[in-house]
Amino acid sequence: MKIFSIEVFNLDCNGLMLGSCTPKGSLGVTVDDYKFEVYERVGNAIFSRFGELIHVYGHAPGSKGGFADREIKLRIKEPSVMFPKIQATRLHKFKGDLWCSGKAERQVAKHLGTDLYDIGVKRIGDRISCYSAIKATRQFMEVVSKVVIIGAPVQGDFNAAILRGDQ
Repeated sequence: MKIFSIEVFNLDCNGLMLGSCTPKGSLGVTVDDYKFEVYERVGNAIFSRFGELIHVYGHAPGSKGGFADREIKLRIKEPSVMFPKIQATRLHKFKGDLWCSGKAERQVAKHLGTDLYDIGVKRIGDRISCYSAIKATRQFMEVVSKVVIIGAPVQGDFNAAILRGDQ
């Protein structure tokens, strides 16, 4: 996965998205590609990993309303029926019982032995140009932090400065 751009949003103030506070310094990363294809279970968490990017669902069997009750199909790694020591993937269908869950995120972080951070990720060339909410590992954040320097934005009338001959 190659990183093409890194954007830091809301440097000046907190934002609001879907009724939740978006903290100062929210991170958006544009990459060449990422895919979450095979998921694993840990407790009530279902997660997939693509390099240092993680996608997490909380599974609450019997509940309704998650992701507007839409059907979500996930390929989940589990022991083979015939050969239990061999891992296989099976397609599972969920309808309304998958959720965004802080508890599930903590279970996955503990399982992976790393901290998880909220970031936005999008593919370069995406037509809708919209970031998806993803989790990033500490290692990913350490790589990105070497590139991003957060400071006060410089603002002013640059045309006037050019006309005055300021450098």
